[in-house]
Amino acid sequence: MRALPLLCVACVFAACPLDASITWACEPDGSCADGFVCVEGHCLAPPVTDGGTDGGASCVPGSCPSGLECGYVDAGCGVELFCGGCSAPQECGVSRPNRCDEPRVCTPEGWCWEHPLPQGNDLTGLFAVGPRDVFLSTTGGTVLFWNGEHTSGTSFPTRAGVALRAIHGTSATNLFVVGTNRIFHLEGTTWTSESVPPSVTGGLSAVVSTNDGAWAGGRDGVVLSRGPGASWSQLILSPPSTNEVVALEVVGSTLLAVLSDGSVYVTPVGNRQLNRVTTGPGFQEVNASVLALDGGVVMAVGNSGGRTTRVASLEYTRPDAGWNEQLTFAIDQTPRAAAVLDDQLVVAGSTGVVFAMPLTSSGTTPMPFANAVRGFQSAVKTSSQEVLLGGAGGQLASVRRAPGGVAYRDNNPTRQPSDTLNDGCAIASASDPRVLVTAGNNRFGERVAGRWMFTSGPPATSAYDWTKCHLAGESEAWAVGLKPDAGNGPTFYARVANRRWPDGWNDIDTGHASERWTWVTGFPGGPTYFLPETFPDNQPLVVNLDGGLTVQSFVRYSLDGGFSALAAINRRASYALHGVGDRRAYVANTDFTAFQRNVTINDLTVITGVVVDGGSWSLAAGRAGAVFERAFGAPPSASQLGTDDFIDVWAAQTFDAYLLANGVAAPGVAKPLVYVRGADGGATVEQLPLPRARGLFGVDTATGHQVWVTGPNGSILRRDSR
Repeated sequence: MRALPLLCVACVFAACPLDASITWACEPDGSCADGFVCVEGHCLAPPVTDGGTDGGASCVPGSCPSGLECGYVDAGCGVELFCGGCSAPQECGVSRPNRCDEPRVCTPEGWCWEHPLPQGNDLTGLFAVGPRDVFLSTTGGTVLFWNGEHTSGTSFPTRAGVALRAIHGTSATNLFVVGTNRIFHLEGTTWTSESVPPSVTGGLSAVVSTNDGAWAGGRDGVVLSRGPGASWSQLILSPPSTNEVVALEVVGSTLLAVLSDGSVYVTPVGNRQLNRVTTGPGFQEVNASVLALDGGVVMAVGNSGGRTTRVASLEYTRPDAGWNEQLTFAIDQTPRAAAVLDDQLVVAGSTGVVFAMPLTSSGTTPMPFANAVRGFQSAVKTSSQEVLLGGAGGQLASVRRAPGGVAYRDNNPTRQPSDTLNDGCAIASASDPRVLVTAGNNRFGERVAGRWMFTSGPPATSAYDWTKCHLAGESEAWAVGLKPDAGNGPTFYARVANRRWPDGWNDIDTGHASERWTWVTGFPGGPTYFLPETFPDNQPLVVNLDGGLTVQSFVRYSLDGGFSALAAINRRASYALHGVGDRRAYVANTDFTAFQRNVTINDLTVITGVVVDGGSWSLAAGRAGAVFERAFGAPPSASQLGTDDFIDVWAAQTFDAYLLANGVAAPGVAKPLVYVRGADGGATVEQLPLPRARGLFGVDTATGHQVWVTGPNGSILRRDSR
């Protein structure tokens, strides 16, 4: 057998503890010396029961039972076996233990992730209650739960526009999570928002709690302490600092704060002032800090310009000894997270590179053992066997003890497209709704048999961003797109694309290729209509292409008042064409011989509609909460719903309407909201777990309706009627 000097296998069983000194790896053929059993690459000594070595019964770990597809099982003798993973995008144990199923991560409001799976927000903070009880904070304003096999939502109400940065607690019923100048507390089963001092304006990024209190830290050297009555107050740093607090730790009765310049502040718990005990180790920036070696040593991980990883250690009880710089490592990443696994320091960073090094080593260059799809931002030790890593796009991975040191496993290895999704369209079909989304870089996404796949558009339009689509039927789709001309400032080239399944996309010459098309719509089985942003003589133009892909007719509306264009049109509402533009809404009959014009309170930009029992209902929305409604020939009505600008709208045959708004939570911060208006006219506001949203669309089904929202990095959410 081969000795493993850096690995200590501890097997604990109620009646027969394994010898913790065993440090042997199996031979390449899986064999071990007499009296040892090979379990996951380790040669384990079968422990003996209370009967002693003479005549006592041996405790031999079992193997994975037949029929299991995935996950972990208890093999006895305190040994846990991994029985395999699932093929992406499935996860283990979603609805059945040790079986592979489609993940379903939903918010309490009912918005569920369709793509990427299990979810697509960055994982910024991890807190482990136990090996199979890990809570995750995200940039989408949600708190998720990881049970060692799959991800699920929690009761945390979605906080649109609030990027959560860190999470910590003492149990699954006592958690603190911090974000953009916000602190939330779970006590029992109820989440509450707790007041932050007005002086805190730069954002919070670290939190730690014990049975005796809680502390939070962030930019501008802010450290907060939680007092009686859930009140938070700011502590004093001496000397003051404007650097960000990257880590908070409590060791016994001592509070430690590590700042981004590597300076360390300490104070007895309960004091109002933290005193600096040492300046930084000379890094340009410290990005992560962890306690190691029984809490007596602080490890700082950072960089010194470019992507050079630096590691240093400090005995915080002997700060006069100074920092011991242990590593200068030129590597293609900026380190973002670190955790200790036995005697190994695990470091992960912005490009997905992961490496480990002995805590006590100095000057030895480690070997990276993983290069993940996306970068990592957070790490936590879940047990003596595992460190969990979270990162961009929801990436989740684990580093576990293995023969020779540690091994890496990606827990959701789907290579998620990073396309910026602009909008989408859907149509009911005999089996499953056909769904199409438009994306940048000449890409389209299609939902086939419940799965999303991304394909390229017409070969001749490789640089185009497709912005709107229309499904003319189950076998035909249209899209409009544009690209900027880099050599001519604001000049745009525009295109129209058509696809008839199962053929690929074709580039269509409308005869007006230089126009910037902003809208495409139609009625399933009928003609498709296109709308340019502007047209000569400042007269709005609607283009109708017939089945032969030729220009059938042009219609110009001669509008007074200086209105230059229609902003949106809708053909789904009825056999009349509905349009909006500036502060007006229009409707024309099939022959385009007449139209009605109605004045509204604010500019209208989006429109939708349905046909029910031979009548039509259209709903338009726009700036500053403007809503305009026309139903069954009744007098049209203008109203206001909130104060946000609406960027998309969709109406169901049940007269439910969904209006998408990108409100502003703070300067430059989007706050995606969906106003859900029922048939009775009452409305609720639901927050989306996205940093921003681009488009909203839906489809009526035999059992209700489905609504989709598109966002950045391939994000697609779905909400079913209820």
